[in-house]
Amino acid sequence: MRLNRKASLEIGVNTIVILVIAMMLLGLGIGFVKNLFDKMNKVPEAISIPEIGQEPTSTDPIVLAQSGLSIKSKQVEQVGIGVYNKWDDATWFTVGITSCTGLGGEKPLLEALPQAIGRGEASGFLVNVYGNMDDGGEKGEPLGEGTYICNIAAFGGTSETSIGDDALASSQFKLVITG
Repeated sequence: MRLNRKASLEIGVNTIVILVIAMMLLGLGIGFVKNLFDKMNKVPEAISIPEIGQEPTSTDPIVLAQSGLSIKSKQVEQVGIGVYNKWDDATWFTVGITSCTGLGGEKPLLEALPQAIGRGEASGFLVNVYGNMDDGGEKGEPLGEGTYICNIAAFGGTSETSIGDDALASSQFKLVITG
């Protein structure tokens, strides 16, 4: 039996074309999914002190990258915070909002990962601040529009799991919530 060489060549070219198109679609699909997950997961992380702009010191152990933060209700904004370790008994730190004026005891949700900071050293935190109330570590009701003065504090402990609830240092900043 004799094979048709032209038909065999067409099958080979068609297979190659289909494989190239399939690989391109696979690459585009993977890129789309990766981009989608990157946008969904804004994870707080450590940043360098120069990115914050102001060096925290023993006299000013907690500093913000900006004096005020403007955020839309129900949205998230990232801000840099620097912490200087001047305490002997604390090596692990995290940051949180302790209070805000005009919110009746409520406060916005802030997400930060704990970090180890050696005595006499400074480190930066990149944190998420939400335009929603902190409902036990979850996003609660949206915050009302307005301008608030909030306290941000550094909390420390001897291990990642032993960070206490008592603020070691705090600093004020202006929080503007818009619709």
